[in-house]
Amino acid sequence: MKVLPVLALLVFTGCAAVGAAEQKKVPDDLWQKMQKEGTVRVIVSLNVPVQPETNLKQDAVNSQRQRIAEAQKELLKELAETKHVLLGETHTVPSVGLNVGADALAILERSSMVLNVSESKYIPPQNLGLREIKP
Repeated sequence: MKVLPVLALLVFTGCAAVGAAEQKKVPDDLWQKMQKEGTVRVIVSLNVPVQPETNLKQDAVNSQRQRIAEAQKELLKELAETKHVLLGETHTVPSVGLNVGADALAILERSSMVLNVSESKYIPPQNLGLREIKP
């Protein structure tokens, strides 16, 4: 009977599609905050595989950092016509900090460059247990 394998394939494909549809890059609470405040500060994790630099030779470190920089640049190109401000980027971690509006948040949700988006919360130094150094 050929019906059973086809049915199994359809069920498996349907389950995979449902799983993919449920996996959001931008959490609902970020959308709600953006709608309330107009913009949100976010940290965007980029889809760039990395290894700890301590495990790499210098040429591999340089290559990995170049891939990170290229991904950051590509993401900013995707956001070019949107409401966004670059807040920070690193050379060793595939991520960027942004302040974004609804149009940019929608692009981040759809972008193949993005693994996930999380809220970036400012924490004053005194709340981190750091003391102020006075000259």
